Parts: sequence; C-alpha cells; structure tokens
Amino acid sequence: MKRRSSPRLEGYAVLVATGLVAALALRRPELAIVAAPFALLLVLGTTLARNPRIEIDFSLEASRSIEGAEVEGEITLRSDVAVDRLELLLVLPDDVEVLDGADVQAVRLAANEPRVLPIAVRSRRWGVYDFGEIQLRARDRLRVVVWEDSVRIPAELKVYPTPETLSR
Repeated sequence: MKRRSSPRLEGYAVLVATGLVAALALRRPELAIVAAPFALLLVLGTTLARNPRIEIDFSLEASRSIEGAEVEGEITLRSDVAVDRLELLLVLPDDVEVLDGADVQAVRLAANEPRVLPIAVRSRRWGVYDFGEIQLRARDRLRVVVWEDSVRIPAELKVYPTPETLSR
C-alpha cells in the first residue's frame, strides 16, 4: 500500500509552523504552548502509524447468471494490524450494478480477524463481465496517515440472455 499524508497532517504542520514562528516574532511564549498539542499529534501520528497488510478475497455465489437476476457474493477482508477506517470502492463494469447499498463502503477492521461484507450484484445486459478491481483507502487512528492501494479481482461472471431477448 502506498503511504501518503492526509490533509489533516498538512493542516497540523501549517498550524504548528505558524504558531512557532509567531511565538518567535511576537516574543509570546503562549503561542508556542498553543501549537505544542498539534506538534504532539504530528509526532505521534507519523511514528505510531503502522503499514497495514490487507488481504482481500472476493467470491461470487455463481459464475453464471441470466440478465436481470441477482447474484450474491462476498468480500472477505483481513489485516495484520487494526485499521480504524478502511474505505472500499468496488469498480464494476458498466452494465453491472450493486443492488443493496452502494459500491463504496467504509468498515473498521480488528487485527487478524476476518470481516465478511455481503454484496449482491445484477447485470442489465447479457455478456461476459470481468469484475475489475477494488480500490482501498486505509486511515490510522489519528487520521494523519493514509494508505491507498488497488487490488485486481479475479472474478468473472457470464450472463446469459433471457428467453424474451432470444425470441426477438
């Protein structure tokens, strides 16, 4: 996963720098005292954040379906460290849609405990669909560091036409 700073980290850094420069320029130690908690958040957030290794398993109930029919599936997640917030974006082909809920979900993962997310999809047209990828964004507990990754889904769904479509 690629580690990068969150906008919160940049805001804290600007706030600390402004407070310390203002304390020196105005000779007011109170401004440095006000900036100190934000400096502490910066130090703790960047040093305590551990890179999560997230394992994803995506499975569908069936590999074949009829257009318009619902296909159940599940996404199984596991991480070696606790993840305070994990955002998932399921990138699907154009004619495949998620039925219950949105294609974006946010969950919290405990360390070394699998988390199963049920998902139901439907295809509007017949054809063979490759399920694309899942984009991940994980945040640490203080929301100072963000990790991003994209995982390819090795699932394929063959959707056959309905009898009404064939009789046209």
